[in-house]
Amino acid sequence: MGGGFESPLGEQQEPVIKKIERSDISREMPGEGETEIIMQRHEAYIRDVEDERAGSLKEEEAKKSYDLAVEVFGSKLENLSEDERSTVDVLVIASNTQYVKGRRSFETAAQALKGAEDVFKKYGIDEKQILNSGAKREGEENRPTKNTAILEPQFIDQSPEFREFLKEKYGDGAMTQKFWQAFEEDWEKEEREKVGAEGPDDILERYTKFMNVLAKFSEVYHKKHSGRRLIIWPVSHYDTISPFVKKMVGMDTKKDYLAVDYGAGISLKIDKSGKMTSKIKGQEFTIEKK
Repeated sequence: MGGGFESPLGEQQEPVIKKIERSDISREMPGEGETEIIMQRHEAYIRDVEDERAGSLKEEEAKKSYDLAVEVFGSKLENLSEDERSTVDVLVIASNTQYVKGRRSFETAAQALKGAEDVFKKYGIDEKQILNSGAKREGEENRPTKNTAILEPQFIDQSPEFREFLKEKYGDGAMTQKFWQAFEEDWEKEEREKVGAEGPDDILERYTKFMNVLAKFSEVYHKKHSGRRLIIWPVSHYDTISPFVKKMVGMDTKKDYLAVDYGAGISLKIDKSGKMTSKIKGQEFTIEKK
């Protein structure tokens, strides 16, 4: 759920990055032997539990996700030769978080995958270069790969007593902005730890582990498939992306606020040596792998 909160900075130092936007996703193609990981937040979804499509993307938001993928892949591929296009492989991954009956991250990822497929068809690129195609049965559509490591905060479903405690103390019975601020800044750490609820540091840790797994997968993939360009597109949540980026750019992961627009994201590049970097708004940052 998440979504962030407006936290005044007061006398604190101006943050390095204030907001992650769609434009922060790179339009450049990685080189041979390199990998790009596109960390995207899901699009806006229907929150009204009375709506029959509660939890699913709004129709206009689903189109935004598709259009973004078409633009990103189109920009990456348009200046490559036919031979160079044959070196590009894509894998789309999604959080399987469910709200009522909808899966906002999975639905966003499905639109990104469809956008990639359509651009590949436009340029006559083999569908098998979309790695999701390897898991489908004949006649089925490609589907994003689900991954539980990038789910939304797990205290919502797994620790209802802590969720209700925060709602009553900070949200007047609802999951308001102040409710989320209390969670993200870990105001009730002692109470949270009493019941074993997942905290903000735990979310950052599992998302960081997920990124390390992708980095290792990238390393193994390039060893097995020399000369390829790999694009991995995982779709998750504000609550996973924001703290990871804050840590990467040197912000305080709890006290500083970093907005992430719906559908926005950043690109991480892994070069041939295994070095991982990200360029956001003209600034380049290095990610230390563990």
